[in-house]
Amino acid sequence: MTTTDANIAAAPRRARSDSRTGPNFLVFFMFFTLCLPSFMISIPGMPDVARTTDFVGLMALLCYAWLGGKAGKGERYLLLFLGGMFAVSVVALLVLLALPQWAPSLQTRNMLYAVRTVFLFAPALLAFRMSASPYVMSKWGLRFALAGAAFTIFMCLAYAAGSTAFNAHQTLATASDKGEFELLVNRLGGIVGETGAFGFHANLVFQMAILFAFLGGRRRLAYVLLALFVPYMLFAFNYSQTRISIANGGIFMIVALLSRDLMRRIPAVVLILAGLALGIVAIWELVFSGLRIASLGQLDSNLLLRFQGVLSGDAGSAVNTSGRFEHWSNVVGMIAVNPIFGYGVRTTSTMLDHAIENFFLQGLADYGIVVFAMFIAFARWVWLQLRAEGVLREPRYLPERQAAAILRAILVASFIQWQFNDINTYFQAFPMLCLVTLLVIRRLEDVRAAHGAQRPIDW
Repeated sequence: MTTTDANIAAAPRRARSDSRTGPNFLVFFMFFTLCLPSFMISIPGMPDVARTTDFVGLMALLCYAWLGGKAGKGERYLLLFLGGMFAVSVVALLVLLALPQWAPSLQTRNMLYAVRTVFLFAPALLAFRMSASPYVMSKWGLRFALAGAAFTIFMCLAYAAGSTAFNAHQTLATASDKGEFELLVNRLGGIVGETGAFGFHANLVFQMAILFAFLGGRRRLAYVLLALFVPYMLFAFNYSQTRISIANGGIFMIVALLSRDLMRRIPAVVLILAGLALGIVAIWELVFSGLRIASLGQLDSNLLLRFQGVLSGDAGSAVNTSGRFEHWSNVVGMIAVNPIFGYGVRTTSTMLDHAIENFFLQGLADYGIVVFAMFIAFARWVWLQLRAEGVLREPRYLPERQAAAILRAILVASFIQWQFNDINTYFQAFPMLCLVTLLVIRRLEDVRAAHGAQRPIDW
């Protein structure tokens, strides 16, 4: 044990949890949250609706209740959000089921979505009760994240070789000089079978590997991974055609490159620029070389197809955005009718007969302003905890600062991506992000507590 770890171990701790959680407990839940969902979603012998992430969420809630303890400010925000979301969903569903015009289209199984939303956030709740050993986190987190990235590459190669095991079976809307049309294509959707979920997970596991490498002080490995992220992202995109994953990866790289804690040395900058150059070469080859995209079957085109017309305002714009602009307009009208309390989790999608494809509009419509404000308060609290100030500016805590910088880049990129998707689609990866975020915050809290430093501002 290092001197720093010894000091942190000797620091006053919240008696609620650390005496009952240790390295083995941490590794156990990191495996089930960060590793298992990368390889298995369906539970053998269970109905299709049951998922491994539901099992992990239930375990996390039971352990959270068993550990007990007093909730801090950020924890209270999250509890208020989840409790309010569940209460709104129950009341709204009961009211709508009593209305003849909506009763036939709504089912009590809609309540499962509310339960699943709680499960998605459950790892974050448990992280408030867990120890946060940087050695254990970096060692096992790096292994689990790299395993997920390696399996992503395997799925891409299997798909390229003609396997249909990981197809998404989605419809690609596009336009031609003969008018609008839809072409059924089998893009890569991973084990979830959905391209957006695959793209988010593919990016996240590689980003987490970079985070854990920095947290463990393996800076050379971390910078190599950071340089390889763009080629890796483009490789996965070539088969999934998930446009928003490009935005996610690009924003992640921009935020990372602007961090003073990450861009400290010239070799690091050169390495990152080399990775970006490799990515540019890959884009040039894929877009302008005339290569056909394997995932589009008989459609002769290139990668520009998935981006054309999005901002052009022509007839192809709506189909190239998968109808999102129209969907957002519809849900804004519903929010205006009932802005305070909402309609319940996923009920708006049933009532409109289409997905919302925007986490924030979905949240306002489903939970209402009051409950969704609790999520915004929790998100702001998370951001404040990641500010590396005071004692964390000491040179010996550079790994923590760099891990926090990577996590900030991940969160910014994720929030941008959620403008175009619903997090319920990301049930495979969202619990991973929740657990990693709160574990990093716990580590930063331990460092501050070891030196008697106060936490960042809680509002």
